Amino acid sequence: MQRSWSLKNDCIIGDMQYGNSATEKQKDRETEGQRNNYVALFLSSSVRRGFTLIELVTVIGIFSVISLLILGMHTQVSELQKRTSEEQKALSELRFALEVMSNNLRIGTVQYKKYNSNAGNGCSLATASPAGSKQNILHLVDEDGDQISYEYQAALGCPIRGTATGCIVKKYSGPASAPLSTPTIGQITAKTLRVKDFKVFILPLCDPYHPQCNPSLRRQPIISMVAGVDVPEKGGGYKTRYIQTTVSSRVYRHLPFICN
Repeated sequence: MQRSWSLKNDCIIGDMQYGNSATEKQKDRETEGQRNNYVALFLSSSVRRGFTLIELVTVIGIFSVISLLILGMHTQVSELQKRTSEEQKALSELRFALEVMSNNLRIGTVQYKKYNSNAGNGCSLATASPAGSKQNILHLVDEDGDQISYEYQAALGCPIRGTATGCIVKKYSGPASAPLSTPTIGQITAKTLRVKDFKVFILPLCDPYHPQCNPSLRRQPIISMVAGVDVPEKGGGYKTRYIQTTVSSRVYRHLPFICN
C-alpha cells in the first residue's frame, strides 16, 4: 500500500513536471511569435521608409539649386578678390614710381628756366606754354648738378615695347654746363602698368632764387604730382584711379634780399 502510494506520487510528480514543460514550451512559442512579429514589423517599416521617385527628384533639384547658388557666390568672391589684388598691385607700382621722383626732388631743385628760358624775371611758369602751375613735365636739377625730367608718354613712345597704355619716363640730359645732344630715356613704370596720365603742379610760379624775383613769391618750391592708372572694374572694363603726392625741395639756398 505504501509502495503504490509512492508510485502514484511519482506519477503525480511526473505529471507536474510534464505540465511545467508544456507551459514553458507554450511560453517559448509565444516568445518566438512575438519575435517574428517584431521582425515583420521592422521589415514593413523599412519598406515604408524608402523614397519614391518624386521625392528623389525633389531632393536632387533642391541640392542642385543650392550648389548653383554656392558656386555663383564663390565665383563672384573670386572675381572680386582678383580685381582687388590687381588694383592694389597697380597702385603699389604707381606709388613706387612717384616715390622715385619724390626722392630726386627732395635732394634736387626745380629747373624753372626749362619751362621758359626767355623769362627775364625768373617767372618761367607764368609765361610758359601751358602757363600756370599745372605742367606736363617735371624738370629738375639733381644733387650732382645733372638735368633730369619726368613726363608721361603714350604706349608708342615708351622705351619698353609692349607697354599697355602709357608710361612715365625719365630723361637724363647731363649737366647744365655740357648738356647732352640726345637725352637718355628710361622707363620708370612697369610694362604691365596701365599709366593713364601724369601732371605736376609747381608753386611758386617764379624762381625764388632769381635775382629779379617777386618778393611775394620768395618761398621754397612745393611740387604736387598726380598720376593716374587704369585698374580693372566689374564687367570687364577699366577705371582710372589717381594718386597724388606733394613734395618740397630740401635744398635751401640764400634767397636774394633785393627783388624787383
